[in-house]
Amino acid sequence: MFAKKDRGFTLVEMMVTISIMLMIAGGGIAAFIRFNDKQNVQVAVKDLQTLLRAAQTKAKVGEGADDCRAKGLSLRGYQVFIAENSNTATLSKSCADNKFTVPGLREYSVRDEINFDSNVTVSKYSGPGDIDIEFLALLSGVDGATKIKISGSGSYVYSFEVTGGGEIREGSFE
Repeated sequence: MFAKKDRGFTLVEMMVTISIMLMIAGGGIAAFIRFNDKQNVQVAVKDLQTLLRAAQTKAKVGEGADDCRAKGLSLRGYQVFIAENSNTATLSKSCADNKFTVPGLREYSVRDEINFDSNVTVSKYSGPGDIDIEFLALLSGVDGATKIKISGSGSYVYSFEVTGGGEIREGSFE
């Protein structure tokens, strides 16, 4: 006599629907975290390469040589320095009593600085230690040539190289 009318969903249907939605959302969140990690690494790579190219250019054109001469020194070059376990890279002008030898009086004046995201690690590819690269003025060479590794908090690792001749070689994700 009385027809039973369906007026909604059963508890089982609701639980299945909600669990499917949670799985989809979880996958989306995981994908976003991976994407964000890769973006952090890419931004750090571009920032560091830009700072290295700025040092290279300033050294090649001899920018700031007059400041060094006013102190009785010669422009040795421009240094990019990243201390081990630090997320800060500094670009400094290097004045020296003899620009062709490493030892001797050297004076650094900080010109620029970048800070990397806290989820990014910048290090030497070959192991621990400070990254100390100095582009030599008017010589187009480098003291401290090295391969650099930039790692994210996940599995993304990008490496590139600064050669002894002063070339900043593009790298790749490993």
